[in-house]
Amino acid sequence: MKTNDLNKHLTADALAGYCMESTLWKILFQMADFMLESQPMAINPDDILIERDRFVIKDNALPASEPDAVWKLAASICYISSGHIVFGQNGKEYQKSHPNVKLPVLQKEHSALTPLIHKCLDADETKRISLQQLSQLAKTGL
Repeated sequence: MKTNDLNKHLTADALAGYCMESTLWKILFQMADFMLESQPMAINPDDILIERDRFVIKDNALPASEPDAVWKLAASICYISSGHIVFGQNGKEYQKSHPNVKLPVLQKEHSALTPLIHKCLDADETKRISLQQLSQLAKTGL
């Protein structure tokens, strides 16, 4: 996608704090599914483009390990749900140094997603769910 084209698209960042639960499920499913077809990526809400009735990842998103991609996607969903960044500006680094920190709870309207998001944000990356599992659960949630 050309840089000029990027300026014509809204990103998921624009939805922060104003998103319906069904949209969050759709973002989770489409992002996980896309990464399964291509490669895991460390995405932020600004990396998720809104294209008509679907969400796509910007071309310049950075490759990541699968556990990191799952964590970043879940953190993005938390932000899109509430408008608040997970663990402030410290993200995963804060969680690594404080492994018993409470995980974020999504807005009441999005509470059905909270258990899944917690599986994605597990401090122990060996216990995080896979992109395949995330895709399947998100598809069911839709």
